[in-house]
Amino acid sequence: VVVAVVLIVWLLWQFLESFAGLHNYSDDTKADLVKRSSKLYESSTIDIGGRSRSLDYHWDCVQSMSYDFNLANGTMVEDRSRPMITAQEKAFRTKRCSQVKTSWFLVWITPFASLVYNAIIGAFCLINGVWLSLDDASKLEKALKHFMLMLAVLVLSMWVSASIA
Repeated sequence: VVVAVVLIVWLLWQFLESFAGLHNYSDDTKADLVKRSSKLYESSTIDIGGRSRSLDYHWDCVQSMSYDFNLANGTMVEDRSRPMITAQEKAFRTKRCSQVKTSWFLVWITPFASLVYNAIIGAFCLINGVWLSLDDASKLEKALKHFMLMLAVLVLSMWVSASIA
């Protein structure tokens, strides 16, 4: 029941505009997530040409410019007085962009991940609590051990997937 309620609320949040706008994974949602993640971009620093600065989403992650920038009248312009960004600097910049993007994607997908997690636990409880008749304690103990093992594997796989991302 809880899984169905969470799924309905999540789907309403995704596709019902009166729920503070649409939140399906579109370009508008990505732009909103980038805007809300501005502190993550500010705290992610990169070193380019001996200068350490914060990551800028549009310059570094979207356009992936070959030169660093300077501000001219509040506008970012290529700074061709410095050397081009090296391949190593580009790779590090791409890695930083991916890390921040993964963070805001995980924030967006977390309700669905919790839905799947609750569905698995609910299915286990339904099968072992309602459909199976556990007349002796050894079967109950074995079922609980299997549940704890399954729960540990599930949490471990979630940790591994979040660590790899």
